[in-house]
Amino acid sequence: MFEIAEHRAARHFPQYKKITYQEDENGNMEALDDLEEEIGLFMAEVIMELEEEGHIKVKEHVDIDPFDDFEIGLDIGLNLEVITDKTIEKFIEQFNANTLELDETLYTFQTHDQMA
Repeated sequence: MFEIAEHRAARHFPQYKKITYQEDENGNMEALDDLEEEIGLFMAEVIMELEEEGHIKVKEHVDIDPFDDFEIGLDIGLNLEVITDKTIEKFIEQFNANTLELDETLYTFQTHDQMA
């Protein structure tokens, strides 16, 4: 969704520039300039719209990146309500035993505010 929002922002703003977050000497995030702020808000609206309309569909997946900076990287998407230590252990066991079965169903999803 982020990539789609970024693409739409680039089309919407002739002076589009990728948002870069900077930290001050204390490690706090520095304020965005006016254009970055406007682009960020636009992108957030696009993401909410994509979620509400269910345009983005995903399925369970395991993607392996052998060129990750820290050995081998895994990008894993599972259709679970909650990730627990037990679900992680089960995944690792099945992955290592080559018995992992992924659901091929396409799902729409909504991001959840972690602060709620």
